[in-house]
Amino acid sequence: MRAVSRDSEFLFPGLIAVVILAALALDAFIYHHGLRVLGFPAALGLATAGLCALRLCQRAQERKRAGQVLSDDPSIEPASAIAVMPALRAMLGLIAAVPLVWLFGFAIGLPLYVGGYVKWRGSAWWVALLCAVIALAAALGFIELLGMPQPQGPLVWP
Repeated sequence: MRAVSRDSEFLFPGLIAVVILAALALDAFIYHHGLRVLGFPAALGLATAGLCALRLCQRAQERKRAGQVLSDDPSIEPASAIAVMPALRAMLGLIAAVPLVWLFGFAIGLPLYVGGYVKWRGSAWWVALLCAVIALAAALGFIELLGMPQPQGPLVWP
C-alpha cells in the first residue's frame, strides 16, 4: 500500500507565501509606501516567503525520494473528519491570539497567548514561560522601535 500524499503540506506554505507577497505588493504599489515605512515589514515578509519556498522545495524532494503518489488503492480511505481535527485544533489555537491581544493589549496579550499556546501544544512549563518572556521582549522591543503608543485592552488598567 502506498502512502497518500498530504496536499496541505504544499498548500499551507504556498498560501502563506502568496498572501505575504500580495500584501507587500499592495502596500508598495497601491499605497505607495517607501522604504522607510515598508523596509522592516518587507525584510521580514521576504524572509518568510523565502522560508516557505524553501519548505516547498524540501517537501517536493521528500515526496520524490519516498515515491509518494496519490494511490487508486481502494483500501486507502479518503480524508475523514478525524484527520481534519488536528488542523482545526491548530487553527483555533492561532485564532485565540485575537481576543487576548484585544483584551489585554499587544504587550501583555501576545506573551500570554504565546505561553498558553506553547503549553497547550504539550511543552513543559519552563519552555512555555521562556517563550512568553521572549514574546514579551519582542513585543516591547517592537513598540519601542516604532516609538508608537499602543492601545491598551479593556482589561488593562492605566
